[in-house]
Amino acid sequence: KYYEDFLERMTREEVEEIAGIVKETVRERFPKAHVTIMGSYRRGKETCGDIDLLITDPDYLKTTPRGALGELVSRLAQRGHISFHLTTHLEGMSNGTTESQSSYDGIQRPVPLPQDPGTDDGKPSSSSYMGVF
Repeated sequence: KYYEDFLERMTREEVEEIAGIVKETVRERFPKAHVTIMGSYRRGKETCGDIDLLITDPDYLKTTPRGALGELVSRLAQRGHISFHLTTHLEGMSNGTTESQSSYDGIQRPVPLPQDPGTDDGKPSSSSYMGVF
């Protein structure tokens, strides 16, 4: 469905613009948070096929607040920034009108989240999300 979008590469300026939107949205709930662009952007490539963002907050060094990533994704989707979810069943993510399955070879199936081993006390220490911005 979004095959052409996945083939199209972004300029560094486009990556920075999207990262800025994510950063503004993150800081609404976590004012001390840092959003760092990683991946090919950080390696200095002129264009990027996707955007890898690392979100950290000095108040949450050992755990991720429950549902925080799902809430962020929901806010971005409600504002029209996410057009397609490649990750489904993210805690804290509200059900909206954005599609939430990926299609390969005409078969609809969700992309599962990698399982986080968590910390010694059993709480999750990180979260992952994939989607089309």
